[in-house]
Amino acid sequence: MQGKGYGSKLLQFLEEELQKKNVKSIYLLTSNGGLAKNFYRKNGYIVNNNRIVMKKNL
Repeated sequence: MQGKGYGSKLLQFLEEELQKKNVKSIYLLTSNGGLAKNFYRKNGYIVNNNRIVMKKNL
Protein backbone atom coordinates (compact mmCIF):
# COMPACT_ATOMS: atom_id res chain seq x y z
CA MET A 1 0.00 0.00 0.00
CA GLN A 2 2.99 2.30 0.39
CA GLY A 3 3.55 4.89 -2.29
CA LYS A 4 -0.10 5.16 -3.36
CA GLY A 5 -0.85 8.35 -1.40
CA TYR A 6 -3.29 6.77 1.07
CA GLY A 7 -1.25 7.75 4.12
CA SER A 8 -0.95 11.36 2.99
CA LYS A 9 -4.69 11.57 2.29
CA LEU A 10 -5.50 10.13 5.70
CA LEU A 11 -3.10 12.53 7.40
CA GLN A 12 -4.60 15.47 5.48
CA PHE A 13 -8.11 14.41 6.55
CA LEU A 14 -7.00 14.21 10.19
CA GLU A 15 -5.38 17.66 10.01
CA GLU A 16 -8.52 19.19 8.48
CA GLU A 17 -10.73 17.67 11.18
CA LEU A 18 -8.42 18.95 13.91
CA GLN A 19 -8.38 22.44 12.38
CA LYS A 20 -12.20 22.45 12.54
CA LYS A 21 -11.82 21.83 16.29
CA ASN A 22 -9.35 24.75 16.52
CA VAL A 23 -6.35 22.50 17.23
CA LYS A 24 -3.20 24.49 16.46
CA SER A 25 -0.40 21.88 16.57
CA ILE A 26 0.23 18.16 16.21
CA TYR A 27 3.10 16.43 17.94
CA LEU A 28 4.06 12.92 16.98
CA LEU A 29 6.73 10.42 17.85
CA THR A 30 8.48 8.30 15.23
CA SER A 31 11.75 6.45 14.96
CA ASN A 32 14.83 8.27 13.74
CA GLY A 33 15.59 7.68 10.08
CA GLY A 34 13.65 5.23 7.99
CA LEU A 35 10.55 5.73 5.90
CA ALA A 36 8.31 7.27 8.57
CA LYS A 37 10.54 10.30 9.10
CA ASN A 38 10.66 10.97 5.36
CA PHE A 39 6.89 10.50 5.06
CA TYR A 40 6.15 13.11 7.71
CA ARG A 41 8.72 15.54 6.30
CA LYS A 42 7.12 15.17 2.86
CA ASN A 43 3.82 16.12 4.48
CA GLY A 44 5.16 19.33 6.01
CA TYR A 45 6.25 18.15 9.47
CA ILE A 46 9.51 19.39 10.94
CA VAL A 47 11.80 18.24 13.72
CA ASN A 48 10.98 20.20 16.88
CA ASN A 49 14.24 20.99 18.62
CA ASN A 50 12.35 22.26 21.68
CA ARG A 51 11.29 18.73 22.65
CA ILE A 52 13.38 15.90 24.02
CA VAL A 53 12.25 12.30 24.11
CA MET A 54 13.69 10.50 27.11
CA LYS A 55 13.79 6.80 27.89
CA LYS A 56 15.02 4.60 30.67
CA ASN A 57 15.40 0.85 30.38
CA LEU A 58 14.78 -1.02 33.61
